[in-house]
Amino acid sequence: MKCSPSLARKNAAYIMTLVDRHTSCILAWQVGFERTEVLLQALVDEAPQARFYSSDLFATCRTLV
Repeated sequence: MKCSPSLARKNAAYIMTLVDRHTSCILAWQVGFERTEVLLQALVDEAPQARFYSSDLFATCRTLV
């Protein structure tokens, strides 16, 4: 039996995490098909507060409060 790669287009999915910079603990996570300011802000709002968060420097992260 031969295996061939799928010719279908794959969908991009993102695993978004909030990580405490001091302890490296994951404070919150979410999986989605896009990284919008609205989704990321909701993730920040629902997570426990940390003094500093780590960031991948994604441009949308800079606009969150």
